[in-house]
Amino acid sequence: MRDQHETKIEIVLLMSALAWTLSNACLSAPLLQKRAEKGWALVQAHFVEKQLSLHVSSHGVRIDSLRETWGIICVPPDWDAIVFSRGDKTICHVPYKRWSKLGVSVVNFNQEVPVLPKTHLARQSRDAIRPYGGLSVTHTSWKGSASTAEDLMFQAQVRPRVCTFALETTPLINAPLQVRQLLSQFYRVPETSEFPIGYSNSFEARPLLHTLDLRHVDVPDDVFAPPVGFRTVQSETDVWLNDGDKAKINDLGELMGAPGK
Repeated sequence: MRDQHETKIEIVLLMSALAWTLSNACLSAPLLQKRAEKGWALVQAHFVEKQLSLHVSSHGVRIDSLRETWGIICVPPDWDAIVFSRGDKTICHVPYKRWSKLGVSVVNFNQEVPVLPKTHLARQSRDAIRPYGGLSVTHTSWKGSASTAEDLMFQAQVRPRVCTFALETTPLINAPLQVRQLLSQFYRVPETSEFPIGYSNSFEARPLLHTLDLRHVDVPDDVFAPPVGFRTVQSETDVWLNDGDKAKINDLGELMGAPGK
């Protein structure tokens, strides 16, 4: 029979060898890191939505309001828009087939997205957008008819008025087609093969869309991860308007003579 003392020594040696092997395996294994790819981070100002933060890459787009609590995420392969509110913790999935035709917007413009006319002027330049510096920009202008921003917001019935439109885009941000479609619908700007960074017309004192900040950054995959634990609602309107907003609208309606509940 083997001596019990020798058996104990062998067990201790085996356990030490195993511990050494595992220790070396842990040291040699690479640390898990978040996956990221090169993309863009922007701050844009819109005449309705105010200041917005955007993250854009080939994996999709994320839009976050800098004044409100809502956000939008749109990613492949389905390209459905995920509209959510961090304040009310509500979330809504808007199918691509729907938003690509009707859009997703806080304000119902009740007007189709303008289409870039065949007759237009385009020129190239290098514009400075902080902190990026000289950015390749395409300036496109054309004559057309439009309402003012107030007309669009309040859906006023006005006569068409001729004005000059100016659209600024950049070929530098190589965004997927669906991202450009979403921004076109959301911003109510003509869709082009380039990324929109500015939009204005001669009626308005300030731009309808303006880029305040643009950076070339690493965009982690989890930026495009939808929030969890949020309550699913049927319409994005239930995300834009919380219970407090709806109460204010009902109160305003009663003051203007609309029947209360």
